[in-house]
Amino acid sequence: MTSINALRRCMPSDVEALRAVSIDTFVETFASQNEPVQLERHLERAFAYSKLELELQEEQSEFYVIDEGDEFQALLKLNVGAAQSEPFGEDHLEIERIYIRSSNQGQGIGRALLEFAFQRAKELNKMYVWLGVWEKNLRAKQVYERLGFTAFDEHYFYFGEEQQRDILMKRSSE
Repeated sequence: MTSINALRRCMPSDVEALRAVSIDTFVETFASQNEPVQLERHLERAFAYSKLELELQEEQSEFYVIDEGDEFQALLKLNVGAAQSEPFGEDHLEIERIYIRSSNQGQGIGRALLEFAFQRAKELNKMYVWLGVWEKNLRAKQVYERLGFTAFDEHYFYFGEEQQRDILMKRSSE
């Protein structure tokens, strides 16, 4: 059983393992609802080594991973300031990625990662925590609503060559 106690800050030397957990969890979650060619294009662009290396060097972003066993089991990416994917200001912290391997889901890891994000928001004096959830990911949207997140905006992004929509949700960090 995976434990949140194995959570640690991701280092630049972790790029290969970070890429593996990113691709694996993304495919597990979204492959069944998307065209294979679009999925492949997205994976190539979003999780390229060079892109992840740059993201790991971004001072206003933080990657955390659950490092247990032979591979990372989960990851959390937080952004503040100009690193946020939308310009919501200095009082916001973005959860850009929260990925958990399917074999570790249902163990409370997602909730623990969210609690950790709220803890970081308080430490960084951020009033709000926000995230984007794909409009077709109804399960995730319901989980976030149960945890007090409310929809407040939307944004569009390219998944391969296909435009898709995220529902933006936020909650007070209190």
